Amino acid sequence: ISPLNFILSFFISIQKDKHTLRTWAVELAIIIRSTLSYNGMKNAQNESRAKFAKQLLEEVVQNQIQKTSTTKNLISTQLLEKFNRVFLEDSTCINLPSHLHEFFPGAYSKTGKAATAKIQLRQELKSGTYTNIELQSFRDNDQKFAPNILKDLQANDLVIRDLGYSVLTVFKEMIDLKAFFISRLRFGINLYNSQTDEQIDLPKLLRKARRNGQSVVELELKVGKKAKLKTRVVAVRCPPNVTRKKRKAARENRSAKANHSQDYMELLGWTIFITNVDVEVLSGQQLLQVYGYRWRIEIIFKCWKSHFKIDKLFNTHTKLSKQQVEIAFYLFLVWLTLFFVRMYNFFLIEVYTKKQKILSLMKFAKFVNEHFSDLLSDPDLDYWIDHLAYYCSYKKRNDRLNFFEQCFLFN
Repeated sequence: ISPLNFILSFFISIQKDKHTLRTWAVELAIIIRSTLSYNGMKNAQNESRAKFAKQLLEEVVQNQIQKTSTTKNLISTQLLEKFNRVFLEDSTCINLPSHLHEFFPGAYSKTGKAATAKIQLRQELKSGTYTNIELQSFRDNDQKFAPNILKDLQANDLVIRDLGYSVLTVFKEMIDLKAFFISRLRFGINLYNSQTDEQIDLPKLLRKARRNGQSVVELELKVGKKAKLKTRVVAVRCPPNVTRKKRKAARENRSAKANHSQDYMELLGWTIFITNVDVEVLSGQQLLQVYGYRWRIEIIFKCWKSHFKIDKLFNTHTKLSKQQVEIAFYLFLVWLTLFFVRMYNFFLIEVYTKKQKILSLMKFAKFVNEHFSDLLSDPDLDYWIDHLAYYCSYKKRNDRLNFFEQCFLFN
């Protein structure tokens, strides 16, 4: 079984209604013009091929990074033009059969041992490419992963990440690299006056601001009892309906760890950021808008699960090995990076340039899932551009803007 045939047969197999080792074996047998049993394919899922699949994914991602570093950005926005690269980073979890808990331990549960894999994804927003993908277990928390980006970060890059990656020592290293970050402020962290080191009562300040009708509060503070990181803290007042929804959810949360103090409830009425981006570059309201771009990575995860059925790769009664899971994950992510991401980026620009329509990521994902082989076998690009513009573009809405209308101007 050559590496190329091993990979190609997997790519073909995942286009079927149900991917199993049997369907994979059938597709490989067709390619090699021979027969291959289920057990033969099972025996092929060994440690050396798992290492190969992981190294292949790393190579593919690095190749994408090198290509995008020498090409013009696909999309740009006025709010981000002062930054070199803009990184979004988040993780998603995939439930696995419980017998894999030794390799991918899930959440602690009274109902028994669970297995859950976690995928860390980093996307460069301007080019639309994946710049880092890593497979972990559920118990590898995001804070532990937070420093990983530092080895690739350059001066004038911007990092947008959620609260789970908030680590003050990592923010300090980003500042030392002359890079920028936007993150949510963790509740309960100590805040100090940047001049006097006097501790600041943030809930008290925000109550006063609310009474005075302020919608944005700008503060230069030192953050953290030990770190004393001098940075910008910005609180943007939430709309009343959002505040009510957040407070209602907090009251209904009966977890022992939930903090329902008056201070906590006050802070729920605000979106509070910690950043080293200067106010002249991004105002408080603009920070809120740019942080909203992080939703893009959530849409990517939704595509993976809703249209590409990544969680269904392991929906089988057959007992799986660690190597089987790793190979399936890594090769699936290779397929996404090599084909789906590149196809979407290509047609996004072509459809906009020729039809002045914006391609929906979710609609395109559904289309690729159903017609991937058609796209590969038919080289008539004009037809596909017309087809995708008609069936897979955003519909014009009067009540709200789509993602690209909110964020981007095309080059």
